[in-house]
Amino acid sequence: MTLNPYYEVADLWEREKYLSGYERTRFQSAIQFIPQEATSLIDVGCGNGAFLSILEEQRPHTVLKGVEPSGAAIGQKLCHCEILQSDAGRLPFPDTSFDVVSSMEVLEHIPQRAMPGVLSELMRLSRRYILLGLPYCERRARIVCPECNCGFDPHLHLRSYDDEKVASLFPDFVERRREILYGKEFVVPFIAFRVLKVEASATRYPNVICPQCGWRLSQRKPDAAATSKTGGESLLRRIWNAQPHLRVARHLHVLFERA
Repeated sequence: MTLNPYYEVADLWEREKYLSGYERTRFQSAIQFIPQEATSLIDVGCGNGAFLSILEEQRPHTVLKGVEPSGAAIGQKLCHCEILQSDAGRLPFPDTSFDVVSSMEVLEHIPQRAMPGVLSELMRLSRRYILLGLPYCERRARIVCPECNCGFDPHLHLRSYDDEKVASLFPDFVERRREILYGKEFVVPFIAFRVLKVEASATRYPNVICPQCGWRLSQRKPDAAATSKTGGESLLRRIWNAQPHLRVARHLHVLFERA
């Protein structure tokens, strides 16, 4: 499987993004799903090892390993355990090598043609459990790059998951536990996106990187209106922040056990 150049952009793997805020909350929630009796875990598509680094703190006696295709991600790894550079569809380990096989926010990025091989590998390596983090019932945003006019999902999600799709993933496993994580969304952009079907601005996604030209928000040239500290700008910002929030489902954590 050919890796999209997007994943080799170093800024994508910056430390602060993964070890604070919602991302850390998401990882902390997933760790609670790992059965106490599990003594080994491999994280497939581990990125820079942020999830593994938190596991090292909280499960110090669990044997951990990571697999990641991106050299840029491995170059900024946050964990102490080994991360092997490998394609998720061809994992160099014997059958049932690990008590738990985890894959956090990875499957939504896998091209459809590669999905059967990746799912087969996750099942093959698991001695007993598979732990997944997935976007849940997501209405994917589509934004336009201000440099090259490329339209793209800011997170490069190729699919989202509902209950029917989750149930069909692993025929030899049964679901044992799940949790839906919720987030807040401003009312105005939430409604506007569903009417316009496209985001008006890339600036709502501070970590966004265009997969076509590599543009990112930090490259944007500031203008007088954007950098002005006038009372008018401050008032508009206060009005924007005062709008109501909606509670929106974002992620699903689900634990499977071999039948």
